[in-house]
Amino acid sequence: MSGLNGTALLLIGALIPLSIIATWVVIGRKFGHSAVTATHRQRIALYRYSGVDLLTGLLNRDAIVKEIGRRLAGNEVIGTPLGVIHLDIDDFKDINDTRGHGAGDDLLVEFGARLAAAVGTDGIVGRTSSDEFTIVTGAATEQPGCLQLAARVLSRMQAPFPVSSSRSAVSVGVSLGIAEGWRESPEALLHDADVALSRAKCTGKARAVRFTQSMQTAADQRRALESDLVDALACEQFFLHFQPTFSLSSGRITGVEALLRWRHPVRGLVMPDQFIPSLESTGLIVPVGRWVLEQACAQAAKWNCGGDKLVMAVNVSGHQLELDGFVAEVAEQLKASGLDPHLLSLEITETVLMQDVQRTIGRLESLKATGVRLAVDDFGTGYSSIAYLQRFPIDVIKIDQTFVGRMTESRESAALVHALVELGKALGLEAVAEGIETEAQLAMLRMEGVETGQGFLLARPMASSNVEVLRSAMVA
Repeated sequence: MSGLNGTALLLIGALIPLSIIATWVVIGRKFGHSAVTATHRQRIALYRYSGVDLLTGLLNRDAIVKEIGRRLAGNEVIGTPLGVIHLDIDDFKDINDTRGHGAGDDLLVEFGARLAAAVGTDGIVGRTSSDEFTIVTGAATEQPGCLQLAARVLSRMQAPFPVSSSRSAVSVGVSLGIAEGWRESPEALLHDADVALSRAKCTGKARAVRFTQSMQTAADQRRALESDLVDALACEQFFLHFQPTFSLSSGRITGVEALLRWRHPVRGLVMPDQFIPSLESTGLIVPVGRWVLEQACAQAAKWNCGGDKLVMAVNVSGHQLELDGFVAEVAEQLKASGLDPHLLSLEITETVLMQDVQRTIGRLESLKATGVRLAVDDFGTGYSSIAYLQRFPIDVIKIDQTFVGRMTESRESAALVHALVELGKALGLEAVAEGIETEAQLAMLRMEGVETGQGFLLARPMASSNVEVLRSAMVA
């Protein structure tokens, strides 16, 4: 094995599957369909033993690991550079979900063939998991560098892929992670390439990123944070702050938005932008979101028991909205707290609304039937059209703070805020301006006829006791 070059490996990888298929066909003809079925597992086992991926005919993960190990041993002696490029198809799950698994398999076959052609004799190509592929390169000094090879792959993947089981060609994005140099094991090199691939995904996808040690440090910190989050709910480390919303005409408090905070025993106060993404990626947002809803409903019921009408706004993640039991969960919390449903506003980002429009509409209609208010958060930053917005049973649009913050400095932003406000009026929706920080912004929003707003100029997020003090002071 150690004496084989990359070309020989590819030839063997191509010839062995043919011999296996031929044997399988002969058995089938001789003994019939039952024998074919009985030998199917053997066929898969033979493919794995031969080092070939059953679907694409490329090397499988075991063969890639062995090839990296062989090259690491050789490169340690002769000092030639070694590189691993780990790549996958962006949002491949969406293709399976929308076009079917048959189309997904067809795409993987076409993708593997195009990838092998793009790499040519400059490396060895394998399929290492569902939609993930690995290129091993750098066995000879005349081969191109990893970044150059990655750029070639990105260029070749831009054209749509013809998929036989789909009516139209499929366009895909590709993210690549690169790890170079010597490591103690093939797994270590693959791990570093995977860390770089994760960074490519996080920074926008459809790009190549080279591994650096700082990425590993960041990955270690993220894993430590995720580990701490597992215990945070049980250890009662989460708490809520509330940011008031105000009538921009009268100045009275109309409601509050519940905001999650985390007080870690060692890290101290951890802000949402540092841990919310981890809650989302790990799925912990579901139990934590349930806790937030419970606490917010109980607090709102307490505030409103005296006859006040203070609306409690609670953010809902895409993971929560996807749950079949979420509507029942909302109804249960309303009943347990005794909160008037019209005093609970569930806020969903525009991007989440557009992920699966038909299913989302059905889920929102079910939520609306419980009596709650529904709001589109960060409005203007997503992809919804007026046609879709008319179909959603929405009560409120929250104009994103990005546009509010620029409206006094940019004509484009001011025009966009005006258009969003007019759209809300045309559809009979309440408009809430987010992130008001200056008197000039407040004045312009009043001129536009925006009814409600929130931001640091009006009030910062605060504990529930401070909300009560603020309300008392305004009444007095």
